[in-house]
Amino acid sequence: MTYKLLGEWNTHPEYGRQFNFSRYEAVKPKDTSGIYKYLVRVCRWIGPATASALVDIYGDQTLEVLRNDPDIVAAEIKGITESRAKEIQKILINMEEEESILVELMDILDIPGLRKSLPYELIEKFGSNAAKILLKNPYVITQFYGSGFLIADRLALQRCKIPPNSMFRAKAAIMYAMEQDLNGNGNTWIPAERLIQDVVGLTSIQDLKKVQSGIDELLALEAIVEILDNEYSGYYSLWEVNRDESYIAARITEMQ
Repeated sequence: MTYKLLGEWNTHPEYGRQFNFSRYEAVKPKDTSGIYKYLVRVCRWIGPATASALVDIYGDQTLEVLRNDPDIVAAEIKGITESRAKEIQKILINMEEEESILVELMDILDIPGLRKSLPYELIEKFGSNAAKILLKNPYVITQFYGSGFLIADRLALQRCKIPPNSMFRAKAAIMYAMEQDLNGNGNTWIPAERLIQDVVGLTSIQDLKKVQSGIDELLALEAIVEILDNEYSGYYSLWEVNRDESYIAARITEMQ
């Protein structure tokens, strides 16, 4: 499917000339050659011979007939059963829906630094809800390779208009601060006071209760853990790091 994007060019002070589209229109293949190529590409059960037979009979209405009248296709095209015609119908409808979601995601993710494959990965993980989920919580992109907190934060504030004191932002910053302390300083545990300071430095969120609430939510989700003994209480670790550290400690104890 091809799309016509309607919008305007403008110049970003940092990234230069950009095209911002406000709406789009689906441009379906119009000639039989385009329809033939499209069918062979997107429908696993339609080979060159079947695609040729379809466009020979239905011409530039082939896609409409396949989507709206699978029973007619099954009756008139050799090699396409009724069940197969309905499967083809489902594929074409799903493709149309997926590609409209893809266009919406590409618009939302239109900032420098994001990988071109990210919209496809979001659709694979979240399906038809991908755009809604992304707009609600842009920090979900940190789940994907190459999309860290800093670029997710830029996306959230610039494109998705997430409030700077959003709980989604606070929780993402907490995870990022802990990962940075681990990777940069080698610390598997971080004291609560320093963690909160790091998050405030990253986000300028001055509501310390909100940051603590973010920590509490991550504890409830088991994304992070807290030391609960009297000597070191008030220290936090990433769940995976604590798991690995506990395993290694147990193995060392066994060997003694």
